[in-house]
Amino acid sequence: MEINPKLRDAKWEDLAALAAVEAHPWVAVWQYPTTTELQRDFLHQILSGTAFPGCKVHLTVIERDGRLIGFIQHTHRQTAGVEWVVCGWSLLPEYWGQGIMSNALRQLFDRFFASQIEYVFADYFHGNHRCQRLLEKLGFVPQPIPWLERLRIIWGTRHLVWLHRTRLDRPSGPEFHSDDNLT
Repeated sequence: MEINPKLRDAKWEDLAALAAVEAHPWVAVWQYPTTTELQRDFLHQILSGTAFPGCKVHLTVIERDGRLIGFIQHTHRQTAGVEWVVCGWSLLPEYWGQGIMSNALRQLFDRFFASQIEYVFADYFHGNHRCQRLLEKLGFVPQPIPWLERLRIIWGTRHLVWLHRTRLDRPSGPEFHSDDNLT
């Protein structure tokens, strides 16, 4: 049974709960290595609008029964007049495997594609098979990461990690959130 979670914009009051999701050991293993303090600082920068100058960075909270159980970070960018988004997400492990994240992402992508967004990128770490399956289920397709960008990621994070990149284009036919996509 898949569950349609409630989505909303993150608020300052969510900072501790957002950091707690990121700090969970089963979640943190699939994130760039960091400390709790640095993660809180980064979330603070996102909420204050200073995380990535020149980009719009948003946090969308995922709630179930009034509890913050995860979030989706989405960075909106524009290149040559084309608007696109880079997404990443975290969900507390006790909610894995229930369809919550796939439904949350579908809801958010419906909003993106109803606006001017042309495509969405999502990266995942090598070995994160749950994320890989989720992206495949949503229709993402593999994309190459240029070597210069790989080097920038390694240098910027100080972490030798192999990432896989995927892309989802705006659907040209029926609405993205059709009943066919829910199976």
